[in-house]
Amino acid sequence: MAGEILQRLIKESAESLSSEYSLNLGYGEITKINPLVLKINNLEITKEFIEIAEEFKVRTVGIKINIDGEIKNTTAILDNSLKVGEKVVVLQSDKDGMYYILSRG
Repeated sequence: MAGEILQRLIKESAESLSSEYSLNLGYGEITKINPLVLKINNLEITKEFIEIAEEFKVRTVGIKINIDGEIKNTTAILDNSLKVGEKVVVLQSDKDGMYYILSRG
C-alpha cells in the first residue's frame, strides 16, 4: 500500500543521508491508462518507471451474501483504478528513478 511504499522509501533515504539521493514529493496528472502515462510539469513518465499503490488496482475479493437466509459465496470486483485526467500525489526517488503514486490529489 501507499503507506508501506512511503515507509520503505523514507527508511532507505534516511539510511543514505550522506549520499546524493533524495525523495521529491509533488503532483502529477494521469494522461493515459493503457499503457499508463503520468505527466509531471512537461515530463511524461511511462509505466516502466511508475509504481502504483495497491488501492488503485482492480481487485477481485470473495464475499458472502445472505439471500433468504441462505449464505452464498461469490466474488466482487473492486475498481478504484486511476482515470485519465486525475491529479495524483507522487513521490519520486532519485535512488531508483521510480515515481510512486501515493494518493489522489
